[in-house]
Amino acid sequence: DDDDDDEDDIKLAIEHRIKETIRQYGLQKHQIGRSMHYLHHDLSFVYSVDPDDLFDALEDIRDIHYDFYEARLVLNHLTQSSRFPPVWMLSGHNLTNMGKLLRGMDTELLSLLNKTSLDDALDDISNLDFDNYQAYQLLENMRYTRDSKNYENFDAPQVRRLGKLFRGISTESITLIKQDTIVETLEYLDDLDLSDALKNTLVEKARQNEKISPKFLSLKNFAEVISLDDLDEFNDDDIRLNLNISSHVRWRLSQAALLAHKYKMTKGTGRMRPSRLVQMKILALGLLPEDLDDMIVTQDDVLDISEELKDIQNDLTSGQIDELVEHFIELSGLDKKQVVIGESEAMQGAHILAYLPPELFGKLKFTKAGKMAFVSQVAKMPSHKMSRNHIQFLTRIMLDMLDDVDNIESRNNKSEDHESQRLRSLGQMALGLTSSQIKDFSGKAIIDNLDILRTLALTKEQAKAVLEKIEDTLKNWRCNSNILARVGPLLQFHDNPFSDN
Repeated sequence: DDDDDDEDDIKLAIEHRIKETIRQYGLQKHQIGRSMHYLHHDLSFVYSVDPDDLFDALEDIRDIHYDFYEARLVLNHLTQSSRFPPVWMLSGHNLTNMGKLLRGMDTELLSLLNKTSLDDALDDISNLDFDNYQAYQLLENMRYTRDSKNYENFDAPQVRRLGKLFRGISTESITLIKQDTIVETLEYLDDLDLSDALKNTLVEKARQNEKISPKFLSLKNFAEVISLDDLDEFNDDDIRLNLNISSHVRWRLSQAALLAHKYKMTKGTGRMRPSRLVQMKILALGLLPEDLDDMIVTQDDVLDISEELKDIQNDLTSGQIDELVEHFIELSGLDKKQVVIGESEAMQGAHILAYLPPELFGKLKFTKAGKMAFVSQVAKMPSHKMSRNHIQFLTRIMLDMLDDVDNIESRNNKSEDHESQRLRSLGQMALGLTSSQIKDFSGKAIIDNLDILRTLALTKEQAKAVLEKIEDTLKNWRCNSNILARVGPLLQFHDNPFSDN
C-alpha cells in the first residue's frame, strides 16, 4: 500500500508538470501518448486533443489502465474522428487496435459489434476486464447464448480461449458444461475474478460423489465460497498432498482453524513442534491459544514460534499474541529478574516483546545489537491491535534505543541527514510521536519522511505539527506540486491549504 501511495505521488507531480508544459508551449502530436498516460481522466485535456490526432495515437493510448468511465470519456471523443468507422463496421483489426478503450462501450454499443469481427479479435479482447454485463453481451453477439449445445460441447481449450469473457456466462449455462471440462480448468478459472454466484456453481459442478475436488484446497479465489462442511470432508491424504499450496491461500479464520486442526490430526497425538509452522504458513492463523500452549516448552520455543509467525503478524488474533506473551514472561522469569535480549532474540521475537506491558518491558536488558534489531523489526509492525498509549510508549523506547546506540561522533552530529535517518528508523511507530516530539525534528527530516508520515493515522495535533515544520522550512511549499503531492491526506488538517499567504 505504501508503494501505491508513492506511485500516486509521483504521478500527481508529473501530471502537474505536463499541464504546465502544455500551458506554456502547447501540445505536440508526438506528446499525446505520454500525456494521455497521466491525463486520460481529465475531461478538459481529453477534449482539447483533436479527435483525428487521438485516432493516430491509438497505438500509444490503447493499453492505458482505464476504468469504465475514463475509457468511455476517451472513446466518446475518439469516435468524433473522421476516420473512426461506425461501430457496426468495426473490424477485428479495429477492435484489437482499440485495446482497453473497448471497456468504455456500454452494453448498447457492444450489441452493435458484429460476430465476425469479435471472432477475429477474440484472442485479444478476451484479456480485457469487461464487467459481467459487458461480457454477457459480447457472448450474445458471438451467439454463444443462443444454443445450449454451445456449452454442452465446451472443452478446456474453448474455456481458456474465452478468457475473462467467461464472467458473462450465466449460472444456468455453467451447469451445462461437462464436469470433466470444469475440473480440468479450475486453476485457470481461479484467476478470472468471477462472481461468488459463478464460483458457487462451479464448486457444485465439480462435486464428485458428494465431495468437492481436493483441487479447491489450492485455489485462492475459490477459498471464500468453500463451506466448512466441504472442508471437513477432506481426508488426511488430501490435506498432506495439498498443504504446500493451501498454506498460501487466504482462508477465513474459521476455515484456517478447521484446516489447522485437520493438519494436526495427520501428525498423530504427539506434540507438534514449532518447526511445523514452516509448512502451515497462513493456516497457522487457525491455531488456537491452547494449540500454541501445547507447542511451547522453553523460552526458545516462544521465540521460534514468533519468528515463524512473523509473516502473518498482521492477522494474528489477540488470543494468540497474549498466549505467546504470557509464555515468554513465565518461561524467561521476566516477572522476577532481568532478561538479556541480544540481536538474535530481538530479530526473532520483537513483534511479541513489543506487546509486553511497560513495567515488564523495563526488565529487558538489550545489547547494543539487540536494540538495533528491535528497532528495525518494530518499525515494520502493524499498530492496529495496540492502544495509542502503548504506541507512544514504544516510540519513546525506540528513540531512547537509537540515542543509546549512537556513538559519540554521531551523538554530536546534529546534521539534517542524521535527523532524517533517526525519524525514518521509527517507521510505522512514528505514529506514537507527540506533537512536541515532531517539532523537535528538523523540517528537512519531516519532508524527507513524508512518504511514511502521510500514511499514518495522525491526530489533528500531530498533522498540524508536521505541516508547521514544512511551513517553517519551505515558505512557499503550497506552490510546490511535488511537496503538495507528498503531503497528500495531511492537507485536510491545514486551515487554508491552497492559499499563497
